Amino acid sequence: MKSDKLSQFIIKLIKLTRSSELKWSSRTPTDDALPNGEFILDKLYEANVNDRDFRLYRYKYRNYFEDYNYEWSQRIRLELLDNDGHSDFEFEYLNSMNDLL
Repeated sequence: MKSDKLSQFIIKLIKLTRSSELKWSSRTPTDDALPNGEFILDKLYEANVNDRDFRLYRYKYRNYFEDYNYEWSQRIRLELLDNDGHSDFEFEYLNSMNDLL
């Protein structure tokens, strides 16, 4: 997805959320470990838009400078889910995801 279209989509989600047209359900993850040593920091938020399920959450990951030299960083991830609730597609990170969360 191109960055401009993704930005427009995120802005649309923000507007729908603020106007209460889009409802997000929240839950505490039962297993907060993600692949590659990433960890979910807060709750998971899920919503259905046009019969597609989305998940939004803040996570921490290792930001490597050299082979074994890293620091922990945080980021927000928006995912499109498949019918079983697993991540089917991860959207490119944009700063506007902070406003959505």
